[in-house]
Amino acid sequence: MKTRESARWWIILILTGVLTGLGGAAQAQTLGDTEHDAQLWPDVQVSFNLRNRWSVFFFGTMRLGRDWVAVTNEQIGVGVTKRLGSNLTMAASYRHLHTEAIPERHVNEDRLFGDVTPRFNLRKRLVLVDRNRFEWRKVNGDFMYRYRNRIQIERPIAVREKTLTPYTSFEAFYDSRFRAWSRFQSYSGMRIPVTKNVTFDGFYMHQWDSRAVPGYIDVVGALWRIEF
Repeated sequence: MKTRESARWWIILILTGVLTGLGGAAQAQTLGDTEHDAQLWPDVQVSFNLRNRWSVFFFGTMRLGRDWVAVTNEQIGVGVTKRLGSNLTMAASYRHLHTEAIPERHVNEDRLFGDVTPRFNLRKRLVLVDRNRFEWRKVNGDFMYRYRNRIQIERPIAVREKTLTPYTSFEAFYDSRFRAWSRFQSYSGMRIPVTKNVTFDGFYMHQWDSRAVPGYIDVVGALWRIEF
C-alpha cells in the first residue's frame, strides 16, 4: 500500500511540473516572445553489451522547436561505456549536430564527450547520481569546450511486476567562450521498463541560458533506450 501511495505522489509531482512547463510555453507562444520556446525531444539510443562491462551505443534524434512546429535540431552519434563496478561509469562519445534555432541561421557542430558518473546510495532507497561531462566542441569551425555537472536524485519504486524510477535533476554548464556558468537545466521525469530490452524515459525539462536565443526553453522529452 505504501509503495502505491509513494508512486502516486511521484507521478503527481512529475505531471505538475510538465503541466506548469506547458502552460508557460503556451503563454510565450501567445505573446510571440522570441526569448521562449517549447520543444519536443524524441531521442533514441541503441546499445550493445560487450565483454568485461563494456558497451557501445548509437544515438539519434530530430527535435522539434518553435513551439513544436519545425525541426530545429538533428543529432547522430556513437560512443562506448565502461562500468567500473556497480557505482561508477565512464563513457566517451562523438556526436554531430545541425541546429537551426532561428530560421535561416544554421549551426553545424562536431562534439566529443567524456563522462565520469559516480552513484551514491542514500537512505530510504534514494540514489544520488553525479554526472561530470566534458565537451570538446567544433562549432562552425571554431573550437571551444564546456564542463557540465548534473546532480540527480532518483528512487526505484516497485509497481506490480515493474520497477519505475522517478527522478529529479539539475545541471549547470560552464562555457569557455564566456568563462562563466551560462546555462542551467532542471529535469523531472521517470524511467519505465517496457520490455526486457526497451526502456522509456519521459521527462519535462526547463532551461534558462543568459547567452542563448531563445534563452528559455520548456521541453517534453521522450528517450527510448533499446539494449541488447
